[in-house]
Amino acid sequence: MMKGETSGHTQTVKSVGIDCEGKSLVIRIDQKVAACHKNFFTCYFREYDRETGEIVTVGEPVKE
Repeated sequence: MMKGETSGHTQTVKSVGIDCEGKSLVIRIDQKVAACHKNFFTCYFREYDRETGEIVTVGEPVKE
C-alpha cells in the first residue's frame, strides 16, 4: 500500500533517529492533511482521563 495514493494524505520523512541501544526509532515527518484513516491529524487522538477513568477524544478531525 502506498500512503496517500488516493486521499492525498501524505508524509515526507525528514529524519530517522536510532536510540543508543538500537532498539527503537524516532521518525520525524511532515504530515500533509490527516495521518489517521478516521480523518484526525494523528491516530493518537484519544487519551485516558485519570479523573473519570474514561477514554476521551482530544482534538478535532481535519477539515478539508
